[in-house]
Amino acid sequence: MAKTVSLLTCNEILEPIAEDRLLLTQLQTLGFNTEFVPWQRLNGSAHPTGAVLIRTTWDYTRHLNEFLRTLRNLSQTNRPLFNRLPLIEWNSTKTYLRDLEMQGVAIPLTFWYDQIQDVQGAMLWPSGGPSKSWVLKPQVSASARGTYLLESPATYPAQAAAYQQGGWGPLMIQEFLPSITQEGEWSLVFFDQEFSHAVQKIPKRGDFRVQEKYGGFTKPCRPSADAIKVGRRILDLLPESPLYARVDLIRHPETEQWALIELELIEPQLFLEFDPSSAARLAQALARRLV
Repeated sequence: MAKTVSLLTCNEILEPIAEDRLLLTQLQTLGFNTEFVPWQRLNGSAHPTGAVLIRTTWDYTRHLNEFLRTLRNLSQTNRPLFNRLPLIEWNSTKTYLRDLEMQGVAIPLTFWYDQIQDVQGAMLWPSGGPSKSWVLKPQVSASARGTYLLESPATYPAQAAAYQQGGWGPLMIQEFLPSITQEGEWSLVFFDQEFSHAVQKIPKRGDFRVQEKYGGFTKPCRPSADAIKVGRRILDLLPESPLYARVDLIRHPETEQWALIELELIEPQLFLEFDPSSAARLAQALARRLV
């Protein structure tokens, strides 16, 4: 068993957040030495020893090429990395949702574009067609950065110009599902394919973003057996089993079926503080991988 576990963070987060403090305690209880290392400090002379667990590398989307290059170099040292590099590379761009949709996973109606100039308002709001709202997202982003709610052809040109000015690059446009404002997203956390716990993330009134920095709030919840089944099915489609995964689902208001919003395999917030035994479950799952 590896004697040291390094939790990977970033230069912007130099102290463990609440859930990582819980995890560090559980790892130490199992006999591991622990480190808390910003990914920017990994280089040829400063690789951590033992296993590496990616945690709060929350700036990686702004430095994706450098981040992936760093992890590739780390992988060449043969140190255990979780999740493993092939999953991280695949999950780093939201086109993974398109891959899963092709395997039968339900996602909101989504269109994919290489550049914002390819999107015309008439394509989103055709004459005589139903009045829809859409969500514009970069294909590489996190925490709703570069995300816009498109509600009408009158406001779209200004939003498209702001997106282009932001330099967000390739994009996706998803049908806005009103259930997000009513019951939010359901985040299901799995360790080694086994369901651990779940939270419900709800936006503040008048917004659609569930993140706390935009006024959203999070609460523990008990998802239905059907939601857990959907989450397990999605994970079963992956080419390998992740150590940890967060499956973010939203209920389609018309069909009442679950649709996948995000599959988080790189650095998800796992909401360990919402379940007293979840940190121990993750630590034990990691220990089993290192035997």
